[in-house]
Amino acid sequence: MKKHKIAIIGTGNIANFHVPALRATGFNIVACTGKKNSKTAHEFSAKHNIPSVTNGLDELINNFQEIEAFIVAVSVNSTVEVLEKLNQLKKPVLVEKPISLYPRDFEKLENFNSNLMVAYNRRFYSTVQKAKEFITKNKPCFIKMNLPDYIDFTLKDSEQDFYNVRENSVHGIDILNYLLPGLEINNVTTYKQPNKNIGKSIQLKDKYDNNALVQMNWNSPSNFSLNIEAHPYRLELKPFERFSLYSGMSVIEPSKDFPLRRYVPDLIEEGHVFTKNKEFKPGFLEQSKEFYNIVSGEKKDISADLNDAKIACSMADEIL
Repeated sequence: MKKHKIAIIGTGNIANFHVPALRATGFNIVACTGKKNSKTAHEFSAKHNIPSVTNGLDELINNFQEIEAFIVAVSVNSTVEVLEKLNQLKKPVLVEKPISLYPRDFEKLENFNSNLMVAYNRRFYSTVQKAKEFITKNKPCFIKMNLPDYIDFTLKDSEQDFYNVRENSVHGIDILNYLLPGLEINNVTTYKQPNKNIGKSIQLKDKYDNNALVQMNWNSPSNFSLNIEAHPYRLELKPFERFSLYSGMSVIEPSKDFPLRRYVPDLIEEGHVFTKNKEFKPGFLEQSKEFYNIVSGEKKDISADLNDAKIACSMADEIL
């Protein structure tokens, strides 16, 4: 197996999870960089035994022409600028999601090379792959997704940017778009809650008559979840890292110890993302394998591209 030479741009927390996955896949990490005069970059280089660290992106580009691919893991506010500089090299890039918080920024990347892979790693979850297979076999389905991100409603309306929706809930939106390509928003309802809180209820549909309901139940004491109804089955991902498949109901008659009749869904299968290994952050190894294939000249299979990221960003913007 060829050891493709790769560099990491951005040395924050998420970059630490890329390193073991990249090396296990067959990449040779030859350099890393952060902002100019970054102490973190040198600490990151020493921690992961990366041979070279440069003082900023320009120095990396100018001094390492042999690099075949890049990981971009900078802050969302800097991502577009970094990608604009890398585009001139026409080399494969794996960039952390969501690229930008606002759809207008994607116009700056319209001519970006086709070898751009967006790190929506939850697409690679074994649980999400289970959901993809389930929908393919059992459509049309009804899907309900809960996205209970934290929103600070003490902010003034003029200060509210719904950052966690644009930066984190887009993960869930991308999962929906991956499961149901061509999904369109039919209706968005805003509902009030106590203490000046609000929520959003979004109805969506695709051309195969699959229907979806997204509940943005912000600040709720609940978990991110995906529930897929396809008679006689129900597949639940709660949280996204765990799945449970049900079919039928068992009736448990009242007893002396519990004098109520109970209706319990029959569990026929369950699992989670750590079934095979716990060595890597979920989805990262599979994501790195696909990126290795892209660098080797093969076509993408599961991963999100620039257009997928733009769709997720635009849908979040339309919802808000």
